[in-house]
Order: sequence, then structure tokens, then C-alpha cells
Amino acid sequence: MPFLRVSLRARMKQLTHISKEVNGTTNLDKEVLLAWVLQKNKEWVLTHPDYKLSNFEYRAFNKAIERRKKHEPIAYITGTKEFYGQPFFVTKATLIPRPETEELVDEAITHIVETTPRGVSERRGRATSLQVIDIGTGSGNIILSVAMNIPPHSPLTLRGEVAASPPLCIRGGGGSLLPTYTAVDISKKALKIAKKNHKKLCPQIPITFIKSDLLKNIPSKTWDQEHILILANLPYLPQSDSKTIAKDITKFEPATALYSGEEGLDHLTELIQQIKNLSSRHSELHAKNLDQNRDPSPSVQDDEKKRTVTLIAEIDPRQSAILKKQFPLAKIKKDLSKKDRIFTLSF
Repeated sequence: MPFLRVSLRARMKQLTHISKEVNGTTNLDKEVLLAWVLQKNKEWVLTHPDYKLSNFEYRAFNKAIERRKKHEPIAYITGTKEFYGQPFFVTKATLIPRPETEELVDEAITHIVETTPRGVSERRGRATSLQVIDIGTGSGNIILSVAMNIPPHSPLTLRGEVAASPPLCIRGGGGSLLPTYTAVDISKKALKIAKKNHKKLCPQIPITFIKSDLLKNIPSKTWDQEHILILANLPYLPQSDSKTIAKDITKFEPATALYSGEEGLDHLTELIQQIKNLSSRHSELHAKNLDQNRDPSPSVQDDEKKRTVTLIAEIDPRQSAILKKQFPLAKIKKDLSKKDRIFTLSF
């Protein structure tokens, strides 16, 4: 029997019976999946309802719809997810980037602007070093977005809009800012995807990828930098949530990237303790080196005093009260939904 080409309008009508079958968003899902199959944008799909699907397109679209009906996330079906204005490869080895995590990127860029450059003009002829470490990098969406949106690799931007603050890496005042980037994940498969996104989006920016359980495999020389910014979107769901959250998440996203003990804070608590231990060890070694140096230069003496270590992490809003009690000096910022979301702690 010859294949009868079906128009977009007709096929969409045929699928109305599943309009509320998956999360109540299937109308949008269908448009996104159809655009993916046709390699067009969603606007094109909406404005060409009489386009006739080929046999291949029809079958590919049906297959995608069947996968979605089984609650598979669209990002895993298409293999991509947009984040901070860029398309990122994702697989079932990586958590799907969430819109609220863009707030973490905003906060990281703002922190670099407002905090890091303070010592630049004071160090005549010297560059101020900044080490950015992304713990639990997954697809690399956080660290790549930060790296692509601060100088010298781009004008300073927030979500694609040029920020009002002056560029960080313009030389002036006798110094400049030299950022370096490290992406860390315990999953070898996740690191493979992060490297793939790096190669696709910003291969000109040097980024070191390290397989590590939090900071355990980070080289000690990393802590020699004047400013260290640690970014973390770690697992933060209580284990009990596995019984209540959507099937899209529980059936497909990696459990190791979701749950973190009874209160959802096991990973973050361990990371904070590791930062404290490494910072303390570095300070002791620095003091010992100063004692052995009979005539240390003022710049060497001041290095440890000017050194900053800051953690910016995404949290579950339900954890806000616990964290405020445990870390009274920490700052917690609300997201666009007015929920406590971004946790910042200086050491």
C-alpha cells in the first residue's frame, strides 16, 4: 500500500488524544518534537500546517511521540537542552539542565565582577589569578556558560545581554584578571558529554576536566590561586522524594545526580568540609614557607591575606532554614519564583 503523505495539521489533530497524557504539556511537546524531526524551529512548524510529512519524517515523529508517552524527557529524546542561550548535548548519564540553574550562572558572573577584581590595581605588573571549579559538572552547562560570558572570551554578559559592569580582563591599573577553569564529576560518562559540549561551544577556552568525588582528586596547586570560586549544583533532593516526584525524573534521570541523604544535604555538607580542610592545609603550608623564607617580599606576605575562597551552590528551597542555622554567615538568594535557591559561603 502506498504511503499517503500526511500534513502537519492532520497529524497534530490525530494526536489530540494524548494532549494531557504526559505532564499536561504534550501540545508543546508535540511541536518541539516535530520541529526536531524536521530540523526546523517551532515557529516554522506553527506557520506551515499544510506541510506534508515524508514517510521517514512520519515514522520518526511517531517514534518520538511513543517515547514521550512513556514519560521520557524531551531532552533525552532530542539529545539536546538549551541553557543560558546555548544548546547542550545531554544523555541519560547527565542531569537535564534546569532554568533555575541559570540563576547560579548569573550569581557566579556577578561575583566575579564585584569581588575578584579588587586586587588587580594593587598588584603592579602582576595578574590576579582566578580559579573557577565546577563540582558535579554533568553536561558542563554551568562552567561553560560562565566561561563563555566573561572576558577575555566575550564581553561581560548576563544571559546574553551585555552587563553594565566594566570588562574584567582589560589590562589597566598595572594588572589583569586571568581566569582558569576546572570541571569535576564523579561520572566518567558525564565528563565525556561535558568535553563534547566544550568542543562544540567553546574549544578556544582552556578547561581542565577531572574525574573526582567532589574535591578529592583536585591538584594541590589549584589552591595557590589568589581567588577560588567553587560552583556546585550537587544532588540535593531528600531520598524520600523518590516516591513523589514526576516519572520523567525518577525513570530516566540518573539517581546519583538527584538524591543526597535524608535531608538532601549530604553532598553539600561534605563539600563544605573538604573546602575547609583544603583551605586550612594550604594556609599551614603557606605559613611554613614564609617561616623558611628569611626575607619574603611584601607581595608574597600579602598573598594569603588577599586570597579568597567562595562557594556558590544551588539548593532546594526546603533546606534554607537548616543552612541558615548551620552557616549563619552564608547568603541565600531567591530565584525568579521568589524561592530560596542560591547559597553563597565565603571561607
